[in-house]
Amino acid sequence: MQPKSATIKNSVTVIQLASGDLWAGAEVQLFTLSKSLQRHPQVNLHVILLNKGKLEAELKKQRISTYVYDESRLSSIQIFKKLSALCKQLRPDILHTHRQKENVIGSLACLFSDSCRSLRTIHGSNEHTLTLKSVIQNALDIFCGNFLQKRVVSVTNELTGKLKSIYPLKVVTIPNGVDIDSIKAASQAPSMLKSNDEELSVGFFGRLVPVKRVDLIIDIAEALVARAKNVHFYIAGTGPEEDKIRSLIINRDLSEHITLLSHLDNPYPILKQMDCVLLTSDHEGSPMILLEALSLGTYIIAHNTGEIGNYLSQPTLGQAIDSQNPTDYSKALESLIEEKQSRDRKAGPKYIIEKYSNEIMANKYLSTYLDICKHKPKLGTH
Repeated sequence: MQPKSATIKNSVTVIQLASGDLWAGAEVQLFTLSKSLQRHPQVNLHVILLNKGKLEAELKKQRISTYVYDESRLSSIQIFKKLSALCKQLRPDILHTHRQKENVIGSLACLFSDSCRSLRTIHGSNEHTLTLKSVIQNALDIFCGNFLQKRVVSVTNELTGKLKSIYPLKVVTIPNGVDIDSIKAASQAPSMLKSNDEELSVGFFGRLVPVKRVDLIIDIAEALVARAKNVHFYIAGTGPEEDKIRSLIINRDLSEHITLLSHLDNPYPILKQMDCVLLTSDHEGSPMILLEALSLGTYIIAHNTGEIGNYLSQPTLGQAIDSQNPTDYSKALESLIEEKQSRDRKAGPKYIIEKYSNEIMANKYLSTYLDICKHKPKLGTH
């Protein structure tokens, strides 16, 4: 993408509205998209978050115009009023929302702005507990998506299929993308782990929550250790299952074969060292760690759910496992042990550049913005 110029013809002013309470897949995607749009000569970008945190800090490092309307101090009505006032000041063409609460507040703010059009990205399936409040919120969210927003963006084909019955004629698919140059640069930092060419290094990177099925990794490790396989597992992440996982490791006498790394501010040096990333989730949509691992040439073994099978359609990239049987994962890892020295690590980065780069994703979003605004200058022109 070209650097932003002083004078921009046919420019589009965009506000991104998101929670910013975590630093997980959706937040990383918003950061990656914002960083790419910020560089584009046609885009004037602003980001509004409802929480302080790492996303805010990372956006400000990139000198992206960032506002925080702290939802711990402000009511939804107060946030709506502040957003409406900002829309009057900035006169955005696009207000792009990223969560249920933001969908409603953002689309209503656009309703009272003569310049603004709204769309949303849905980053995954709804995981809210079913209560009367959540039913009402969901109904309001769906109403706003159907009648107040112009597009509903899905990040996977599977999710698109589900959403089309809820938002007829509004759903478009824009897959997640990654900034491969930034990932490679971050991976050059010193690693806390020593390399061991004699063993297969297998990593898990993510939240320690039930859906991720980290307990299966313990079963897989136990099976391979019992067969005297030279494998070491690294589990990087925190969450409510952390004490349970630690107890399983100790009770099964696997402390010499499994290392808990907790949270990593920069996981990429270790991710690059891994021979394989293991994804055992019962369900995944479009896991960022998969794209990040492929960017560094790391092999993937993952449960065949969500978009996993599409990502791993080439055998040089990884293997999708159809069952949640630890034996099937163990067999795949045993095959990888035999191929470790001969495996080509160049296939993953090439695949990401061709299909899932941040530039590809950002240009698809920009095309969607311009289509909504009903003016379609050629991308990259001044």
